Amino acid sequence: MFEYNIPRECAKNLYHSYGTTALRVVREGNENKLNVRIHPDYPFLKSEILYAIRHEMAEKPNDIICRRVPIGFLNKQVA
Repeated sequence: MFEYNIPRECAKNLYHSYGTTALRVVREGNENKLNVRIHPDYPFLKSEILYAIRHEMAEKPNDIICRRVPIGFLNKQVA
């Protein structure tokens, strides 16, 4: 993932979530300039949302934030 300039934490998350398909997610995100984090505190990329919509038939926002990119279940404590 170094050739795509993906942070290590994001690359690990992609591999854990997608396995060898992670390269497809990153390539598609690179073509659309979406290999950036959704939020700076979490390892999820905008390219994962694009992939979910185009290839995993995600249609509703709830499907994306709860099932595909489970950022909806994370609760970051704010001081």
